[in-house]
Amino acid sequence: MANHYTKWERYFHKLNIIFHGIVAISMIPFAYSFLETQKDFASAPYFAGEEAMILKFTLIGISLALLVMAFRYNNKLAQIKENLELDERLSRYARQNAIFYFLIQLSAIAACSGLYLLKDQFFSFLYVIVLFVFSQTRPTYDRVVKQNSISEEEIEELNQLP
Repeated sequence: MANHYTKWERYFHKLNIIFHGIVAISMIPFAYSFLETQKDFASAPYFAGEEAMILKFTLIGISLALLVMAFRYNNKLAQIKENLELDERLSRYARQNAIFYFLIQLSAIAACSGLYLLKDQFFSFLYVIVLFVFSQTRPTYDRVVKQNSISEEEIEELNQLP
């Protein structure tokens, strides 16, 4: 069977599978937690009073700290410019982006945990913010070309059939 995909198409599909797979990890727990808070006779929060406040601020802090950590990680990677072969640059970029998306996903999991444990809708808002961050950082053609400093010649190489 002939391979009808260019190197770029195969690489971009790989990036998108990584991205969408990581984004999907927290969707089911979030949906379950959100629906639990919306039913007619919702269960009581697992924590109340002072414990709830401490847990709430801890989870919010963890979630926001993970977002900041992810962006600091991503900015440091963007500054690294090495004279590597194109395949090696793209391979490193995929690994580094997987780590970046995983850090953002941990922030989403913290928000899901807060919603499930405390039944506080602020965590729904926090989860939506994390999804917005995901949507703003998703892999696109322009972003990959810019962040990897891919030249016109290299783009032509990527667009050839193997």
